[in-house]
Amino acid sequence: MSRHFWRACNRGAGFSLVELLVTIIIAAIAFGAMVPVFVQAAKSGSQDKARVVALNMAQQALESARGKTFEQVVSATWTQDEETASGSKTFTLERTVVDQEASGTDSRIVSKQVNVEVTWDRPTPGGSVTVKTVLYRQFAGPQIVDFTVAPWDEENEWITDSTVELTATISAVDQDSMAPITVGGVTLTGYVQFMITSVSGVVIPTIQVPYNAAHPADYKATWLVPGGDGVGDGYWSFKAVAFSAQKYPGNSWEFAKRVESGPAATVTNLLATPGDTWVSLTWSPSVSNDLAYYEVYRTGPNGRELIAGGPPALGEAAFLATGFTDSGLTKDVNYTYEVYAVDLVATPGGVPATVTTRTGEILAAQPAPATGLTATYSGSTAVLTWLASPTVDVAGYRVYKNGDSTTWVATVSGPYCDLSQGYDTSATYQVKPYAVGSDLALTAFATLAVGQELESYGGILWAKVEIPDEQFFTLKVMNNVKSGKAALITLKYLGPEGKSSAVTIGSQRIDFSTTEYKAEWEELQAGVYQFNWEANGIKSGSRLVTLTTPQETYLEKCIP
Repeated sequence: MSRHFWRACNRGAGFSLVELLVTIIIAAIAFGAMVPVFVQAAKSGSQDKARVVALNMAQQALESARGKTFEQVVSATWTQDEETASGSKTFTLERTVVDQEASGTDSRIVSKQVNVEVTWDRPTPGGSVTVKTVLYRQFAGPQIVDFTVAPWDEENEWITDSTVELTATISAVDQDSMAPITVGGVTLTGYVQFMITSVSGVVIPTIQVPYNAAHPADYKATWLVPGGDGVGDGYWSFKAVAFSAQKYPGNSWEFAKRVESGPAATVTNLLATPGDTWVSLTWSPSVSNDLAYYEVYRTGPNGRELIAGGPPALGEAAFLATGFTDSGLTKDVNYTYEVYAVDLVATPGGVPATVTTRTGEILAAQPAPATGLTATYSGSTAVLTWLASPTVDVAGYRVYKNGDSTTWVATVSGPYCDLSQGYDTSATYQVKPYAVGSDLALTAFATLAVGQELESYGGILWAKVEIPDEQFFTLKVMNNVKSGKAALITLKYLGPEGKSSAVTIGSQRIDFSTTEYKAEWEELQAGVYQFNWEANGIKSGSRLVTLTTPQETYLEKCIP
């Protein structure tokens, strides 16, 4: 074939250089026209994502405003860094608050219009979003914005003095509503009420502090813990409510705090009854509310020794008896005994009751027996009553249990005694009077039960007490349907009488809006419980409840 034929074939099989260059130029022109479109789309996507982040921030700022007290919601501006699709960006948040009066003739601020605007500069040209809401004052009466009880310890846990100072602070916009007004010729004045209750049910008379024009914001009261230093210690509930001159109540502040004003009160009537090689001690119990245990020390030939009581080991019962027999002693030797009452936090510095006696002393005659023992039960407690011994110099009575007539379980000064027996148990009891120096180890004098189921031990009758099965309880803590807040509810157990250290049962988070939202605990034993709530991360208050009757307990509107 000729050379011209092959050239013709080669030209038909591909593009020439000129054709290739033309194609590249056309593609470049098309791509250049599309670049701005891609850039604009990227910018729009970035703006949209920034707008979503800003909207979430604005809504969070509104929720934060709802969690504040009415007076705390004020205008403010701040910046906040947040991660977006194109990296960290700085947003500016501005909260604008406009106070709104009740009416043209009532200048009280009853609501606030809240606008939150979030702006950003990058990506250019930036942008903004705005959300709005209206917050209403919740209470018709004057609002308490702060309530304090002092003095506190360094950890802000306990009240450290038996003289307690209570202070309620009234909102600035509500102070005028408490000023005196005249209605129908009668002058009415606003006031603050302070209500104090112990976990054991002791109710202190309400303390009422009237409006004072010289100090319209702060209402102060002084409360003395009953019994003085150390005696009235334990958990107390404090509550404050403000009333306008027209008697409209405002919000209430309530919380429980523990009073630790000093060591437990000293035991009284400490008596020592000596034998040849033993000494029996009896005393009247400490009257402190938060008694934890007793300590008994002996000073003799071997020096000073702890012979009974002290901090109980794990799983052991505390020593709370009001008597102790010290045996294995030496005859004709002087012994000195000290009995300390110790509170729940083992506060040092308590004053002991002391007595000195000598073994081998001549013992006094035995007193005549008491009569008419009656034994019943209340809850898990055995309740004993009897007729007093006719002997004039009777110093007290010792109570014995389950046929053991030599080791007593309690000592009392009068014809009454209650003992924790426990649910679903049976026990028998006997009571013996004693005089100072009488030989109780040998006495057979005891009260005789009347009209009761009796058991005989050694020919002496004992009154029998049978206590039925323990009742268990269901506790339901219900959210206030008007609260507008979700809350974390925490339940703590303070013991059968509210005197024990708090033990956390558990926590539950509950919503609002309907009465179906509640925290619920089942199979609770009888005793005193404290529950507190936190709304939006702010501790709102606490309440005490005593479960003693076999029924479900409902506590509604727990969140203010």
